[in-house]
Amino acid sequence: MKKAASSRATKSTSKVTKATSKKAATKSKSKAASGKKAAAKGSTKLASWQTSWPATPDLRAWFLCGIQKCAANPKREEGASDAHLPIKALAELGHTDEALKHLQKLLKSLPKNDSFESTRLAELGAEICLEAGDMLGMERYLELVRSADDRVTRKIDKGFGSKLAHDFRVSNGLVAPGDLSPDHEDYIQSIFYYHVRQLSIARQAKQTAQIKKEFANLNEAIKREKPGWRKSMWTKRVIRVAHEMSYPEAIKQLIEQIPPNERNERIGYDVYAMIGMKKEAAKFAQQEVEKNINELLTMKDPNIHFPINSITRALTCLLEIGEKKLAAKLFKQVAESAANWSCVIQGWTTTAVLAEFVPIVEQLEGKEAARELAALAEQHASKETHKGFKRGAQSTALAATASVNPLDHAIEQARKLRSPSQKRMELGKLLARAGRWKELKEVLSTVSSPHEAAEIAWWIKFELPGGEVE
Repeated sequence: MKKAASSRATKSTSKVTKATSKKAATKSKSKAASGKKAAAKGSTKLASWQTSWPATPDLRAWFLCGIQKCAANPKREEGASDAHLPIKALAELGHTDEALKHLQKLLKSLPKNDSFESTRLAELGAEICLEAGDMLGMERYLELVRSADDRVTRKIDKGFGSKLAHDFRVSNGLVAPGDLSPDHEDYIQSIFYYHVRQLSIARQAKQTAQIKKEFANLNEAIKREKPGWRKSMWTKRVIRVAHEMSYPEAIKQLIEQIPPNERNERIGYDVYAMIGMKKEAAKFAQQEVEKNINELLTMKDPNIHFPINSITRALTCLLEIGEKKLAAKLFKQVAESAANWSCVIQGWTTTAVLAEFVPIVEQLEGKEAARELAALAEQHASKETHKGFKRGAQSTALAATASVNPLDHAIEQARKLRSPSQKRMELGKLLARAGRWKELKEVLSTVSSPHEAAEIAWWIKFELPGGEVE
């Protein structure tokens, strides 16, 4: 009996041992397979658009980096569209030939039936050539622009290329006043831009008599333009040029021909500040703040960025011209009226408002108060429930935080972002500003597409010396 029991126990033990051995072998094989997969995954070569990130604040390097990411995009039209900005910036930096070389490569890569992106690139080529004084090159690119007429398929787009080439000529002063009939819709525009170009030529040649004549011609063209945004834009443009050239007579003539009740709208407090008329600048800046406070009290649309931005710019102008007391008084009015803004929504709206006021508070109340406001903006951003709005709110709040805090603090906040693409964008900008190139390379090696890579490369430009928004 005992022998039989012992025999059964031995057999059972043997079965368990065999099963355990088999399971261990299977587990061992599974681990080996996982190890191979992990090794294979670790050794996967990164795509070209995930590598070659510059370890320098040099703008040219970053523009070329952005162009390289665009060229690597298998979606050719998307790549061409993304390349527009870095190519133009590269040319503006003085690397005209290099910019045109890359532009040509992208043009050749586009499908032959493409009419939109190829036309945009050709127009950019014409602009770069004109700026460099290469009129023959400009004409060649404008011919490419006009050739879009042969590729458009929709009736609504008929004559698209020819219209674009015409608009280019008008806006760059290449159409003489006699080239268009007086009843043409672009007649007055052609006169204004023609004389803008002639003024530039006379300025380069230092022809004093011709400069005076061209200012008079521009003044006449502004008089003939109907009231509206274009008339205001032209007035400001000519005053700025006259100020750059130290030509007070032209400034005086322009201001005197504007009725006093239209001067704020036509000239603006910022232009008055620029030309040294501080009393007028302060008066019109105050009017601008008060006008926008009243608008905010009646607004129903939560998209209040425009009035808030107008208030911020006016207060900044007052601070720049030494009117700190007036700026503080007006800012207090803004803060007190905010309780009655029915259009404000907690989240992205309040984040935008708080972030906009951070630099104002820094100048009026100090850095510590500004930090508190930036932290409050971060709190409001975190409460936004809409996915798309939350991303924008967090980006805005981070920028405000970075402006008044050590960069390390802002970088740590960026690392907490949940969206991988947003985290890469924000970290990319902050790490570039901090010059932490090794970390930057690691973060950006995980970009998910050439489009994302090109977008980040462009936005990093604003964090580098010489690339800031003017």
